[in-house]
Parts: sequence; C-alpha cells; structure tokens
Amino acid sequence: ICGITHEELTGNFVPEIEKIAKKKRLTFDGCIAELKRWYDCYLFHEDGEKVFNPVSLLRAFDGLDFQNYWYETGNPTILMKRIHSGYFDFRRFVNDVSYPKDGLKSYKDDDLNTDLVPLLYYTGYLTIKSYDDSMRLYTLGFPNNEIELSFLNGLANEFYRAPNDLMGFNYAYFLQDFYSGDVESLIGRFQALYSTIPYANDDNDKWVERDFQNVIFLVFTICGHFVVSELHSSKGRADTIVVNDKYVYLFEFKMDSDAQTALDQINEKDYAGRFKMDGRKLLKVGVNFSSKEKNITEWKVSE
Repeated sequence: ICGITHEELTGNFVPEIEKIAKKKRLTFDGCIAELKRWYDCYLFHEDGEKVFNPVSLLRAFDGLDFQNYWYETGNPTILMKRIHSGYFDFRRFVNDVSYPKDGLKSYKDDDLNTDLVPLLYYTGYLTIKSYDDSMRLYTLGFPNNEIELSFLNGLANEFYRAPNDLMGFNYAYFLQDFYSGDVESLIGRFQALYSTIPYANDDNDKWVERDFQNVIFLVFTICGHFVVSELHSSKGRADTIVVNDKYVYLFEFKMDSDAQTALDQINEKDYAGRFKMDGRKLLKVGVNFSSKEKNITEWKVSE
C-alpha cells in the first residue's frame, strides 16, 4: 500500500504547493487544507498513519486544480453492479458507519446478499476513521471529498440513465438552476431522473420509497459540495435547505400527499425563521411524489 504522508507532502512538494496556491489564490496553509479535503485521510490500519492518494495528488499538481481524478485509476463497475443487485439505501453512507473488525476479515466477495460495507472498504471508498479495541469495532467513512463525489456520481450514473443532456443527471445543471432561481427547470430535472428508474417490482412499496429518497439524497448531497445543503429525511418525506449567494430554498418533499400540504408544513415548522433578515430571496417549494405514478406529480412555490 502506498501513499504520501503529511510530512512527506510538506517536505518534498513545496514548489508544487506554492504553484497551485498561487493559481487558486490561496495561502500555503490554505492550499494544504484544500489538498487534505480532496485527497487525504486514507488509513489502512488502526495503528497506521493517514496518507494522501499519490496519483490524485500528483495529478492535481500537474493540472494546478482540485478535481476528481479517482476514475482515472479504476472503474467501479463491479461495485455498482453489486449495489444495483440488492436493496441498498444510499443514505446509510453519508455518515460514518460502525463495523466489526472480524466482519471485514470474513467477507466473501461471491455473496451477492452480503453487506455492502466490506466491499466499499476493500475497493477504497471507505477507510478507517477510528477503532475501538475493547469492542473490536471500526468506524468507517469516506476518506475525502474526491471519493465521496466519485461514489455518489457512480451511483447516479448506474441507477439513473437519462442521457447526459439538459434533462439528464448532471449536477452542473442542477447547480445552474439553484443559482438562477429556476424552480420549474429544477423540478423537471427531478422528474427526468425518476422517469429513468426501472421498477422491477412495481408492487414493492419499499423499493419505490427507496428510490423516492435516494434521488433526493443524491442530488442534494452532490450539490452540497458546491452550495450549502442540509438534508433531513424520514419515511414518506424529506426536507432540504439549499443556500447560495442569491437564494435560500426551503424544500419539503411529500410522498402520496399534495404540494399544498408540503408548503403548509414549511410554514408551520417555520423553516424560514432563521433566514427572515438574511437579505437573499427566499423560495419555499412544496413537492409531492406519487408512489402510483412513481414520479413528482405536483409542486408549488411560495415566496
């Protein structure tokens, strides 16, 4: 296993750090912090030292940019096929997960029904965050920004196969809508994503509920790397706040209800309270998803 430690980075790559810092108008320390956010924090043993991904780090120095270089070193086809084969809730992995040390050792790759956590660990998407020796229990999570974005984009490309055009899954288009205040276009993109889902079990409510939540999770979590996004979800609903320099969006998503009820909940819960003196334009968006139609069927906007 190879990687670059923090000491090796600051001791051997000072000219490269200074170049990318100058290009990005960052201080030396600020550049290191950004490099850590994108490419650091791999830990392969509980007693080891965190390391940077050497390939991505060197590619960043070469291109003078913080980008996602993960897929240049491998294709996650097997992983995504495995995820697609079973009932997996993507939201489980947005936070760190606990997993027994012995469970990682006993993992069998040919078991399609096995837990997804070991596969994510052995393919490099999850790394060790901490270890409880008394319980022989790992805390695992995404090591950095690059890996989390790679995983989420891989899921989007695997599950939602709309053409990558104006109505396909491309987070850049969602971001454009967020920055322009175009709610109608934004909802259209959600509808396009839901329309691409192949429902093998039309009568299985839990699969419909999963996809209702997963689409919302993917869009707002990916966009949350570029705008401020808070996502809260539970059975049959999800609420989200998205903030950029021009707009504050308050979303309430309902399942098998109606858009007005969603808007009423935004008002009743006073989601807008902390933004009343903010100065940015406030948009409240109530959305209803129909399990029968398997798509968004109604939405309303209020200022």
